Amino acid sequence: MSQTEETREGFHLSEEGEWVPDGWEVKQLKEIATIGRGSSPRPIHDYLADKGIPWIKIADATSTLGKTIIETKEFIKESGRSTTVFKGDLILSNSATPGLPKFVGMEACVHDGWLTFRELQNIDKLFLYHFLLFFRKRLELQAVGTVFKNLKTDTVKDAVIKLPLLPEQKAIAEVLGSLDDKIELLREQNETLEALAQTLFKRWFIDFNFPDENGNPYKDSGGTMLPSELGEIPEGWKSFELGNFFELKSGHAFKGVEFVEKSLNSVIKIKDLNGGGSINTSNLSFVSNGAVDNKRAKFFELSVSDVLVAMSGNTTGKIGVFTERESKVYLNQRVGKFFNKSRLSNGFLYMFLFSGGYEKRILEMGYGSAQPNINPTQIHDITLPLPVCSISLEFEFDHFLAKIISNTQQIQTLTNLRDTLLPKLMKGEIRIKNL
Repeated sequence: MSQTEETREGFHLSEEGEWVPDGWEVKQLKEIATIGRGSSPRPIHDYLADKGIPWIKIADATSTLGKTIIETKEFIKESGRSTTVFKGDLILSNSATPGLPKFVGMEACVHDGWLTFRELQNIDKLFLYHFLLFFRKRLELQAVGTVFKNLKTDTVKDAVIKLPLLPEQKAIAEVLGSLDDKIELLREQNETLEALAQTLFKRWFIDFNFPDENGNPYKDSGGTMLPSELGEIPEGWKSFELGNFFELKSGHAFKGVEFVEKSLNSVIKIKDLNGGGSINTSNLSFVSNGAVDNKRAKFFELSVSDVLVAMSGNTTGKIGVFTERESKVYLNQRVGKFFNKSRLSNGFLYMFLFSGGYEKRILEMGYGSAQPNINPTQIHDITLPLPVCSISLEFEFDHFLAKIISNTQQIQTLTNLRDTLLPKLMKGEIRIKNL
């Protein structure tokens, strides 16, 4: 059957005039779940504690990219127990960052900035989670408030869901859930790699327990230590300035008229550096083709493994590693790039900056009354102890960084696939056969 304004193969029109896949039902969320609201003991500060019942705040949800909240920064006393949630419960933020669904990974309590979903009827919980992800933008548009956006409980209760039969729900949830699980596994691998690399860096270049000629920890085995401006360092080492090995340069100053809605050329700004090595490339700014046709702009076209740092504003000191493989991305003004000019690698630089806590230390270097700023000279003057002659230790960290970048690229590929499939599966544009 050909598709016309009146017909669409495999679909029928609902009473609201929307196309619904054949065999699917149209329901309101309140018809398939009991939706409640969290609550808080008052005044909340009287009930906060160093330990006790985990107290889930919106920040605990936004701090994790996974679908499950497994820890909280705050706790409340037993006497302040309010709305209790349990492991496996599904909750939805309705304030500050509205419309964000999360599973709960432990028994905890939630305040009135959360909605709870209980007593589900003929709906798979994981399917509902993915529906809420799919529906989030529409919910955000219905949030009200000038400073903080809030969702009314009735807005969520009245939201309409297109519901396939339970077997198809489970099949859809399994497809999307498997992608989520693979993404989460890769993120966990990266966290493990980061921890291992930083532990190794500290052991070798801070504690000076690198392997000696006999494979024993140098300092703990009695290796000769000599005084320096940085304190005692191994014999054959000296104090170097970071500027001996890397030159930090601020990106190209693209003009306002050069920014366009869409083009083949995207630009990283300071807002895109999340810190911890992460760069958010999901919402980059774009510049026209002519904007990158000059020599200086081309100089700041990024390559995989480039190490960047924010040099002004409230993100000052945030460090990121560029991982893109295909698109052309350039560096905007006030985001610095480290240009390698000698024997040290980007892997070593990355681990040095993190193991030394330089995200915070660079922020503390900032000057300016309104917003902190740093200049390249301040970074170049950072000192570090290194062997005078190059040794293989300095290159070990390239393996860690290469694996982290590879994982990050896989995460991006899987995320793009999931985000492409999500609306198509939720609308029934793609059907999963052989249920």
